[in-house]
Amino acid sequence: MKKAVGITFLWLIILANVVYADGAGTTGANMIRLDQGARAVGLGGAYTSLASDFTAVHWNPAGLAAMEGREIGVGHVEWIEDVRAEFIGGAIPIAATGTSLGFGVVLTKVGGLGEKRNQSGGVIGELEVNNRVAGLSVGQRLGGNIFLGATIKQIHEELDGEEDSGLAFDLGGIMRPVPALSLGLVMTNLGGGLKLLDAASDLPQTFRGGVSYDLNQKATLVCDFEKAKDSDLQIRGGVEFRRAPFALRLGYQTRDNKHGGEAGLSGGIGLYDSGGKMFEGMVAYLDYAASSFGDTFDAVHWVTLRVVF
Repeated sequence: MKKAVGITFLWLIILANVVYADGAGTTGANMIRLDQGARAVGLGGAYTSLASDFTAVHWNPAGLAAMEGREIGVGHVEWIEDVRAEFIGGAIPIAATGTSLGFGVVLTKVGGLGEKRNQSGGVIGELEVNNRVAGLSVGQRLGGNIFLGATIKQIHEELDGEEDSGLAFDLGGIMRPVPALSLGLVMTNLGGGLKLLDAASDLPQTFRGGVSYDLNQKATLVCDFEKAKDSDLQIRGGVEFRRAPFALRLGYQTRDNKHGGEAGLSGGIGLYDSGGKMFEGMVAYLDYAASSFGDTFDAVHWVTLRVVF
């Protein structure tokens, strides 16, 4: 079993080297890169090895198999330049088989693109881009400390009456050599491209590796290394402090020089219903995060609510 798992992780690394060896070209549907989940954002987006809630559908489907209960959740983000996104998802572990199933839908709207006019030049509305990403995931526990997962998702993009759809896949794995240490790998957005207004583009394929370490169950350190096909290597990191019923998070991610992105600080807080006191048989988690884009843009805000039952 250990040999098979080792080979699986090795193939993920080899495949990533093949896919990302050539960073040339442009990518489209870039809104699917938008981070989801306030807890993850508060940690700088370093969530590859830590994801074990319904947002694992977005971060690393292997984390679904590490869940301890059924979940459903929603999220909202007010991003930069009239961009907003809504996220809804859920997950169900099947204890007898070690399998977990999850789903997630992200709806993104990009406004502020100018006026939409008819053939005679009259204003008939505002130009906007609408994206929808709908994914189904499966996670599988192999033994006590190995988790593998995969996601298939449909990506739909619409601009000024033009629209296109495509399929993409995510593959991930998580390994916990000791209870306090977690290692994760994930490859996202594997698949063909999209074509809008006669312009074809590839999907923003991304490879991430991450590590997290739990300190006495009161603090967790996390770090991710991320390489997108058309971007520089980025390093993300953060720390979470917990004292029931509160959590405090700090994070940071390095600058993407190729796209002129800013390095960013992030932070967040969490409130959870410890022991299910407010809702009998359920535990609710409310998380908030904000991240900085330097002096270029205002801070970005995320809110996530999830319920475990």
